[in-house]
Amino acid sequence: YAGLGDLFGPYQLDTSCEEFRALDEASKQRFASSSGGAEVWFHEACGVWAPGLLAAGSRVWGLASAVCGARSAHCGACGLPGAALSCATRSCRATTHVPCATTWTMKDDFRALCPRHA
Repeated sequence: YAGLGDLFGPYQLDTSCEEFRALDEASKQRFASSSGGAEVWFHEACGVWAPGLLAAGSRVWGLASAVCGARSAHCGACGLPGAALSCATRSCRATTHVPCATTWTMKDDFRALCPRHA
């Protein structure tokens, strides 16, 4: 996808975690893999900005929480689900997709601020 960097995956999602179990059936089906588990791919830029996601080499930590959190968050710009970017201001609930964040301020320490808090 233009400007989002490399595509990483497939990663097997832990389907026993609370976040995955809380998803509706349609969302669970979107992650279904041929092996019966849950398969996830993500863009480099989306992974870099996803809260709680940590990658080192081929290992990824916090993937289930990041994916399930993004899946339930709707983008403030386009209204679609899958918003991985959240405002760093504690009391703010603003979320957006990385490509929709054209009016957001992106800090060097990987904190993002919505237009209201920039």
